[in-house]
Amino acid sequence: VRMKVYMQAGATYAWADNGLYSPGLNSWTCVSLDVSAPNFRDADFNPGEVIEIGLEVVGDGPLTVYVDDVRY
Repeated sequence: VRMKVYMQAGATYAWADNGLYSPGLNSWTCVSLDVSAPNFRDADFNPGEVIEIGLEVVGDGPLTVYVDDVRY
């Protein structure tokens, strides 16, 4: 299982993300995205114009993901 936190900003939905992360299974894992230093960001990404925050989860078979708290 791999996941990444991402944000999109502005009219062009400019992208920033924290890169892929492999969390431990069957346990709570805190993930974050430092908007001042993301692993990847489009040149026009502006953290003051965030319109979407997301969590992308990739894995084989059935997965259950619980999201407890989202803050910006």
